[in-house]
Amino acid sequence: MRKAWLHLRDVLLAPPDHRLFQRSLFAGAISVCGALASLFLALGVLALAGVAPDELESVDPGSGWRLFFGAVVIAPVVESLLLGGTLWLMPERWSIPARALVAGIGWGLLHGLFAPFWFFGTWFPFFVFACGWMTWRQRSFRHALAAAALPHAVQNLLACCIVAVSG
Repeated sequence: MRKAWLHLRDVLLAPPDHRLFQRSLFAGAISVCGALASLFLALGVLALAGVAPDELESVDPGSGWRLFFGAVVIAPVVESLLLGGTLWLMPERWSIPARALVAGIGWGLLHGLFAPFWFFGTWFPFFVFACGWMTWRQRSFRHALAAAALPHAVQNLLACCIVAVSG
């Protein structure tokens, strides 16, 4: 378990190196796994409370190439830029994980405004995206944007695939 944590820490928080693309893709996998774990935990708690999954509010995200382009290309870039701005406003004396956690919860709450259950699928990914942004911002703004937007695009691509298959 400790070895797994050290590897995750190295992917998310190690100083920038030549592996931006590789680390960003791995961060995408981490964000997907964390989102799924959070969603399943929330579903379990709701089941214990007697709330059926079909009782949860949902939002129709649309379909087709507009959904795909908006979710996989536009949203990761725009939301990463906004994420970078919110991280810039936070006190630098806070650690990277602390700022990332605050950002993740904040972005989860913003996504939860559209459908409350969305919070559980977004807070952890935004924690990961924020770690990527702050870690790679040491190198450059362009690297920070890529480190946040690439795993975000992976996350949204998977969500689009699920919507396409289930819809």
